[in-house]
Amino acid sequence: MGIYKTAQICLNGHVITTNIENHKQPYCSKCGAETITHCQNCGEHIQGRYLIDGVLSLNKSQYITPSYCHSCGNPYPWTEKILNNATELLSLDEELDSSTKELIKNAIPNLLVDTPETPISVANYRNGMSKAGQIVKDSMFQLLSNVLSETIKNVLFH
Repeated sequence: MGIYKTAQICLNGHVITTNIENHKQPYCSKCGAETITHCQNCGEHIQGRYLIDGVLSLNKSQYITPSYCHSCGNPYPWTEKILNNATELLSLDEELDSSTKELIKNAIPNLLVDTPETPISVANYRNGMSKAGQIVKDSMFQLLSNVLSETIKNVLFH
């Protein structure tokens, strides 16, 4: 049986390390933000690399930055920033009516994770964003492109 090591991630979502025993830094070298190793809501460690005692792992699979705490289910700060920034972007679009803005806003959390509601959220997002101005479309793409799965990116943006 294995254990998850503790990850260290900055408040903007840049992964510093997936095993804090190997490397620790108080601030992010990419953006200067403070780094955390535990959920700010419940105090549980952020799951990093999964290691099994006595097994040498040669698998260098890419670590996927978690969006939500595995213990309490609350969004991590970087996820919260994405959700808040998406809402702010929508508020800037004068071409969208309030019900369309609300439709898009409610769809975004399900685009960040894979749930049974994700396909419906993809449809709602695409439908709503088809009415948005180009500046908001481009900004939303820039905001979301690094946090969506490849499958969802291909459906939404290609």
